[in-house]
Amino acid sequence: MQKSGHVGVLPRERLQFFMLQCISSKRLNPSHKLGAPIIQIIKSVAFYSLIVAIIFTYIYTLNFYAIPINSVFILSTIVYLLFFIFCSWKGVNSVVYEGIPFFIPSVINLGYCSISFLVQNSLDVTLINNTIFVFYCGLSIWFLMIFLRNYNINREKILFLIALTIFFQGIFITLNHSFPIFRWAIDSLLPIGGNFEHDPSALLLRSRGLSNSPGAHLSVVQAIGLLISCFFFSRANNFKRVAFWIFVISILVVSIFLSGRTGILVMPLCVVFLSLLNFSSFKRFISLLSKLSLLVFALVVIVAITIFAYLSFESFDTLSLTLDWIARPFISDSSLPDNANIWHILGRFVIFPVHESQFVWGNVDLYGSINKLTDLGYIRNLFGLGLVGASVFYLGYLFLFFALIYKSQHLDEKIFFIFLSFWIIIVEVKEPFLRGLGLNSIIFFLIFSRK
Repeated sequence: MQKSGHVGVLPRERLQFFMLQCISSKRLNPSHKLGAPIIQIIKSVAFYSLIVAIIFTYIYTLNFYAIPINSVFILSTIVYLLFFIFCSWKGVNSVVYEGIPFFIPSVINLGYCSISFLVQNSLDVTLINNTIFVFYCGLSIWFLMIFLRNYNINREKILFLIALTIFFQGIFITLNHSFPIFRWAIDSLLPIGGNFEHDPSALLLRSRGLSNSPGAHLSVVQAIGLLISCFFFSRANNFKRVAFWIFVISILVVSIFLSGRTGILVMPLCVVFLSLLNFSSFKRFISLLSKLSLLVFALVVIVAITIFAYLSFESFDTLSLTLDWIARPFISDSSLPDNANIWHILGRFVIFPVHESQFVWGNVDLYGSINKLTDLGYIRNLFGLGLVGASVFYLGYLFLFFALIYKSQHLDEKIFFIFLSFWIIIVEVKEPFLRGLGLNSIIFFLIFSRK
């Protein structure tokens, strides 16, 4: 038996064991009617807190000292177990078939990388490990979204929860930077990873929040949160919502500056995005200007509080070094070697394979080793998979971006997904972010969510 409104889930088994039903069910009948709204609020808060924690784990891929296995790998395995135990395949088939076209690019990419790895007798497992890990976790997100269809989690709600998740990370980044006791607590829980594993002193200028390392990836994810927040900010139609999103945006802007410099590039994009959404009428444009004036005021206040808290524990010289580190890539200064701003640095990293066979088919071993010469995303994939493999890889994402835009029901949603796709395409120049789970998690959550 299968009740309407629930896709492929056995109600009796769900009530017996599955905890999500326990905290989100609307069928419970409390003995006191006055307590029903409070109980429902508590259950809703608990349910959405669980979803935010799950999204946080997928996006930020935490490693803990106390757990030898990656947390997102454990979470994905749990999702698989719950899905196969509690889903009735007879009822879930239509939902699975609906999502198959959007997972085909991941299957093709995994197949191509695996064949290249085996045919070339590769010794470097960096590329194949990344591909398998993203595939394994991405598939679990698909199954998770099938589960969440039973709880009326549509795309707009997922978008809001992603923004909320990234906002919480923004708070953690700000606290980590401003309060040594919070930084000490994080350092005792999470090992330092990434490029900072061998140079922990660099953390003096960057904040990793509740993650294993700061840097470009963390900054890019925070920038996506800023872009999503601007989308909801443009939709806010009362003072409470405007005030809420102003606070969220202010925290995210601060977190972008403190975590890494790459995300700063999204800010002009956000201004263009907001302007485009509000140029339809003079009234909306005036409303935007009033909102932006409040946003600037809130941002100044939060920045002042952050600096004051920071100077309470650190010296002014350290703050000056942080500000200098943030500004350095965006300015031209003859005193710096080779005019070392971001454009000159990117120019030096543009290199191509010398041999024709490597240019066409790539060399899997070079994907990991070439990062000593270049870390540009498109160039590294060109070296690792060749022109054929890199084209297949990126065409798959263009298909997903087009699907997100096409499936959107409102004009402002279509414009938002155009800007989101453009941002991801642009930042891939900096590093191969699409080989990591952070951006892929956001894409998978959105592509597999209900309209």
